[in-house]
Amino acid sequence: MTKQLKYLLGDTPEEAERAYKKYSAFLNKIASAYASSTGLEKGDLFGEAVLGLADAIATHDPKRGSFTKWASFKVMDMLNNYVANNASLIRVPEYVLLSNRLVNRMRVTLELCTENNELVNSIIYSGDLSKADLPEWARESVLTTILKLRRGAKRAGISYEELVQRANYVPEVGAITKELYNKEAEEEKRILLKIHVAQLKKQMSKNERIIASMIMEGKTYAQIAKHFDRTPGWVTEQLKKMREKFKQKGDYN
Repeated sequence: MTKQLKYLLGDTPEEAERAYKKYSAFLNKIASAYASSTGLEKGDLFGEAVLGLADAIATHDPKRGSFTKWASFKVMDMLNNYVANNASLIRVPEYVLLSNRLVNRMRVTLELCTENNELVNSIIYSGDLSKADLPEWARESVLTTILKLRRGAKRAGISYEELVQRANYVPEVGAITKELYNKEAEEEKRILLKIHVAQLKKQMSKNERIIASMIMEGKTYAQIAKHFDRTPGWVTEQLKKMREKFKQKGDYN
């Protein structure tokens, strides 16, 4: 079945074969993670992943971003739909759900400190902080999370990387589950941001304190810009400068 599906990846058999060879490892990785998380057959999931990739190839618009991100979105969307249609067969292990929450918490913490998504993913998948220049509070939080994940991996009898892969691909089963997950993630981000701001407040200038307070109140960049009679782009630049300033200081206590 998969051999037939792969010919949907190109206008000619040769083109389809090239696309299949290029992305088969990526599809296999995601299908394996979904299989581990859901108990569904990996072969069926791989076939759905191929269909998702075919859709990505057919609909990608270079003006809207990279193909890799679009392909990831389309493949996972296809798999999530397949999982939702087979929800009665699924029981996600408790340790995977717990690990999913830990990974999301670590991602939120890292994204508060850096805009480098490649670095964020590298830290999450490797558990290595040696190349990361993080403030002390963030380093301690991430290290604690990594240790919990390593213990979880040991109990599950799998590697740290395998556990993170499974945790990253916990499927969304239904709109209610997705809504609850989004609310939980936003609440966690809000709490971490409050802790972050509280630790930095003493080192902020007057304008920085105003910007931070308005962000905590849920104001948009446009609203903050209007307060200062500036543009939203100016607000973005101020936040970048603040991030760099506090990163250089290292210890915020």
